[in-house]
Amino acid sequence: MKTTKEFMIKQKEEEEKNKQKQSQCFICHDIVDQEKKMKARWQWGMENDIILCEKCYTQKEQDYQTK
Repeated sequence: MKTTKEFMIKQKEEEEKNKQKQSQCFICHDIVDQEKKMKARWQWGMENDIILCEKCYTQKEQDYQTK
């Protein structure tokens, strides 16, 4: 019973970490609002599930355009 409870607590903590990680900018680690999330473009050589904030997205876009 005790190990089951510990497992449930650990699983809940993992879910909370994943949820927070999904709403966090990959570059600056700021928390990003649901409607302001921007996905990295494939041309930037980043994984497709990476979330960026508006500021980091525009910076990456500018860096890509100057290349």
